[in-house]
Amino acid sequence: MTVVRRGALLTRAVLGTADLAAAPLVAALENGEAGPLTVPVYRVLGVRQLLQAAVVRPSSPAALRTAGTIVDALHAASMVALALRSRHYRSGAIVQAAIATGFVLSSLSPRTRLVGGRPW
Repeated sequence: MTVVRRGALLTRAVLGTADLAAAPLVAALENGEAGPLTVPVYRVLGVRQLLQAAVVRPSSPAALRTAGTIVDALHAASMVALALRSRHYRSGAIVQAAIATGFVLSSLSPRTRLVGGRPW
């Protein structure tokens, strides 16, 4: 497992847990408020992130990793569209697009094996 992919997996699990367990706080931090629509959306996003972290691992078959990358790319694209259409949700959508884009880029990182904790 590469350092980048290990970090992305841990980051996804932490973000998913935060979105699920502290949805009002995360929604308020990203959007400036925790409205009646945003809190459930963040909880659903948290469940999705946790499921994806559990199912799509660096050691998963290529087709499953590709599917995970596609899900992240679609999420990023939908958040860009939301940011362009809604001033109200723009800041949260930009944050979510950046996070999803980061996951897409991490999935494209080269396959450097770790030997003794160091990339070789």
